[in-house]
Amino acid sequence: MAGGSAGEESPGIGSDRRLGIILGASRFPNLRHDSPRLGAAFARSKAETSRYLKRLCEDMLDCFDSPQLPNALCLRIAKFLEQHPLATDLVVYYVGHGGFLGTQEYFLACRATREQQKHATGLRVGDLAASIIGSFRNRRVYLILDCCFAGTAADSFQAGSDDLIAKQSDRLPTGVSLLNASSREEAAIVPEGGARTMFSECLLEVLKQGIPSRGERLTLREVRNAVADVVTKRYPENAVRPEVHSPRQRDGDVADIPFFPNPAYVRPASKDATALVARTADQFAGLYNFPASLDGKGECIGIIALSGGTCQESDLQKYFTAINKPVPSIKYVSVAGTPPETADYAAGHLTFEVEICGSVAPAARLVAYRAPNSTTGFVEAIGAATSDDENQPGVLLITWGASESNWTRQAIEAMQRALVGAALRGMTVCCASGDQGAIDSLFGTRAEVDFPASSPYVLACGGTSLRIVDGEHRDEIAWSRGGGGASDVFPQPDWQGEGISVRDADGSLKTGRAIPDVSAHADPDVGYRAFVRGQWKIMGGTTAAAALWAGLICLINQAVGRRPAFTHQDLYRYYGPAGALRDITVGNNGAGRHPGYDAGPGWDACTGWGSPDGVALVLAAKLRDRFRALESPPPASPPPPNVETSKRESVRKPSRSRMVRRRDRQARP
Repeated sequence: MAGGSAGEESPGIGSDRRLGIILGASRFPNLRHDSPRLGAAFARSKAETSRYLKRLCEDMLDCFDSPQLPNALCLRIAKFLEQHPLATDLVVYYVGHGGFLGTQEYFLACRATREQQKHATGLRVGDLAASIIGSFRNRRVYLILDCCFAGTAADSFQAGSDDLIAKQSDRLPTGVSLLNASSREEAAIVPEGGARTMFSECLLEVLKQGIPSRGERLTLREVRNAVADVVTKRYPENAVRPEVHSPRQRDGDVADIPFFPNPAYVRPASKDATALVARTADQFAGLYNFPASLDGKGECIGIIALSGGTCQESDLQKYFTAINKPVPSIKYVSVAGTPPETADYAAGHLTFEVEICGSVAPAARLVAYRAPNSTTGFVEAIGAATSDDENQPGVLLITWGASESNWTRQAIEAMQRALVGAALRGMTVCCASGDQGAIDSLFGTRAEVDFPASSPYVLACGGTSLRIVDGEHRDEIAWSRGGGGASDVFPQPDWQGEGISVRDADGSLKTGRAIPDVSAHADPDVGYRAFVRGQWKIMGGTTAAAALWAGLICLINQAVGRRPAFTHQDLYRYYGPAGALRDITVGNNGAGRHPGYDAGPGWDACTGWGSPDGVALVLAAKLRDRFRALESPPPASPPPPNVETSKRESVRKPSRSRMVRRRDRQARP
């Protein structure tokens, strides 16, 4: 639930939470048509498709060549999906043999399937549909079938999911769409001497090369049309043309939603080419006037690393050598049970954060708190940082989150208790505000904010788009996809004051906790250069903005010599009104079907108080500390910094229509 997307490889990757499931087998030892030649092609097709999906999806379940019977496979799939309740999209890829149990009922063969017991040992598509939709309703499923007579699967999938599909939400275009290697009447083909199946070979070519005439993302229908063209040109005599089928859905056809990254897409050239040059985090720190005399020595930044991410040492070595800075000291703390297996997406996300924090505060110690991607893991990771007496982080970076409506009341309350603990320890929690504008969702229609960014105990970091001309800071505007607005869960805290207000598109006043508090450059079109998974990438999102602020607050703590040196009260009563930040007055965050909120003088709901002026903020923090020393002594039991102590601290109870089933919630970056 990445409140902030790392924005790598294609804009939006990571904004939605994508899962993958691989099914099929290389051997069918109990079927008549088991063939070593076909099995080798199935295995190669699976291996290459799996590599692609690992880069596309946050987490994957690989059931290929599993010896389990179909009922056990369905249970395994359901449990996997239950562990990711905040995921938005699912890609299921099957390669192998498809056939019929009767005149109409269609099944997919698995390694355990037996010729004489197909009804009991074949994976019925209807059962697969029930397992998927039962655990993944109100979301999008892309089923890719590379097998004979695959077109029949649409009818079976519809029969298994019809009742559940009919109950879907009106908020998102949701449902199921199938990309099939063959029609209802045709057999799929492995070309003579081919290393892969015909369909998978052509599909991977399209996905890896892209379509030059299309946009940043490709729809399933566009992919199908391009695959059909490649198949026809390459195999004119025995081409089997793929098909797209979409069972009944809500709010449009899933097959027409832009989904797959398009490597061939080229962004339009800017009139000012120098404004669109990506830079490393230390260069952005220079543009924001971060004090060069401070390096974060003696300070520690904690990073919440869900899904078990770890950095590759070679990536960090390459990056920091390139910017002529030392590789930062990073320690991993595993919490919430056995350390989870590192996922490619999570590892890349963490590496990006470490490179930014290490660029801004090179002498600071970094600690990554690794935990499973669930509410329990999230809460325990924050708790581990709070109780870490050895490392004692003064700043905690959180770039994972989800729309408030995707959290249960119980989960929000558990997170709040953990965040209060962080505030009591004097930690400043920097949190990404989200990368889908005022609606906090790629396809939503209603204004909503991201949690935990909406918590009164975190510093919510929004996004701007910074243009640089001749190496100087110029023309900074609100980033259209930066999250912001007013909470439906938390009332407005006292420190925000009466001057902070949010009006919705209909003019109605929203009275909840308003975000963001601050902002920084997040636009991936003019992104941050990062070295991730062995190559240079251009990345962005409010992940970058939050990490940049985490590094700056580390420097402020070093300069002032106490924690927290940067509080909400100081921001809203002193730093913001005094002009210690760069006020952003142009642009808005209307990235979707909601017009968003406009930037303007002072605080606004798309950039907060604005982007940082490092030297000005350090000076203001030092002056504020001197003024504080001259003020009357605090009461015997002062309230903890950054903690809202009024009666309005309680969490509002979500309306009945917005309550969701009580279960562990996964976070999305």
